[in-house]
Amino acid sequence: MQLSDSYSLATPDSSMIIQRVPFGDKTNVPGLVGKPKAPKRPASPLQKSKEGKRAKIGTGASIFERREPPQPPVPTHPAPRLHEQATHRQLRAFVRSGRYQPLSLSTIPVLKSFVSSTTSDVYKIFSAECDTHFELPFSCSYSSSAKKSGRPLLAVSTELGIVEIIDTSKRDATLFPIPRTRFAPHENAIFDVKWSPDDRYLATASGDSSIRITSVVTQKPLYHLAGHKSTVKFAAWDPNNPDLLSSGGRDGTICLWDIRQEPDSTVDGVDILKPVLSIVDAHTHGPNSIKSKKSANLSRSVTSLLYGHEPYTLFSSGSFDGTIRKWDTRQPTTKKDRLLKSSKPIEESDRDATIVGGGKRARGISSMALGEGVVWALGIDSKIHTYPTYLAAPFPHDEATTFSHPDMCTSSFYPRIAGSPCGNWLASGSSDGNLYLFDVGSRQSPTPAGIKLQGHTGEICGLDWASGSLATCSDDRTVRVWRPDAEIIERCRSNPVDEAWNWTWAKDS
Repeated sequence: MQLSDSYSLATPDSSMIIQRVPFGDKTNVPGLVGKPKAPKRPASPLQKSKEGKRAKIGTGASIFERREPPQPPVPTHPAPRLHEQATHRQLRAFVRSGRYQPLSLSTIPVLKSFVSSTTSDVYKIFSAECDTHFELPFSCSYSSSAKKSGRPLLAVSTELGIVEIIDTSKRDATLFPIPRTRFAPHENAIFDVKWSPDDRYLATASGDSSIRITSVVTQKPLYHLAGHKSTVKFAAWDPNNPDLLSSGGRDGTICLWDIRQEPDSTVDGVDILKPVLSIVDAHTHGPNSIKSKKSANLSRSVTSLLYGHEPYTLFSSGSFDGTIRKWDTRQPTTKKDRLLKSSKPIEESDRDATIVGGGKRARGISSMALGEGVVWALGIDSKIHTYPTYLAAPFPHDEATTFSHPDMCTSSFYPRIAGSPCGNWLASGSSDGNLYLFDVGSRQSPTPAGIKLQGHTGEICGLDWASGSLATCSDDRTVRVWRPDAEIIERCRSNPVDEAWNWTWAKDS
């Protein structure tokens, strides 16, 4: 069959007809039947020069060139990173909108792999009076370099005012003696010990109402900070300035210190410094305070201090209720006694998380830890509550923002919490002698239950993270180090009876 030089093609609905013209006829090219084609405008010289460079269509080519329809661009929605990109105002609007999608990846299997050797991971502090007795450790702290994969140097303070720096590197059980350095900056109990951001100094908060700054290299005291009227419970260094620190005590006062200032006096080569700023009765008055004569005499000490991600911001918690306050360290003071002119914080939590879930009375907070846009607070109600760093923003205090364990008990102000350097885990001490680990990085809802690690026989009062390890100190007069090890945990689970003599791990999983 021979095709004609001209033919017509009708569409299925016969509303349009497409005609094919004889080859070579370029004078009369019809368009769509019933819809005449608009006349073309004469081409400009520039267009003619461009058309001359195009490839010519050969014989037999159709005037209807086949083209693929343009593909729409694929929309991309990167995961929000609130802690790096959002301001406080954006964070508040983002939480209100409900568009926050939690991560789906859980790290619970990693937390279940934490183990501790019964020989090489256990440390004891010998008494200065008798070598056969051991001292009671009160707190412990890893150096700043240890949190960045450096040498894991752990400072441990005791009830007799002694500090020991221990190298907790993974070692053989037969290695003896253990590398450690010992000095005594106080003659009273040391409730807190902290490394400076540059690891040059150690700050110790003691029951003698003072803070001592000791050189790590020479182990000699350099500064004596005098400003509190009672036991100093907590000390915190400014992460942006190694010369600034703050302290809180049972007198309810927050003191800010600058070790670069001129000393008031010098005793035995130690400079006596006064605080550059004092906030008296930092947690006395609040929305949950009971205004009565009986409550006026209650102790409302400052239990924890925490520097925020923003410069010059300081968070504080108290023993009376679950309210968290934020302070600006640049506020003006009186010239006479350097007291804060106004005792009002710049921000305060909108509600008390310890009574939101049906609590009959407010409970105090014993410790705080800083997260990505949030502050975690360990309450006396045996729960870890979540607060936004923008305290004035409304935040849901429910099971989606609360971490707990059925066996967890924090009935005193000695247990503390600490966040891991990676930001995914949270560790908490407990009065029952167990260590509890929580997955806070995946932000699952509801929050998963914590992992219980059994290794101590007394209340865990101090703990701190390093890169790849966690240290705890307990009333059983021991310091224990925990590490994740997938190979050992499999061996312990396959043969728990024999391995219980060598290791301790999470047995309730």
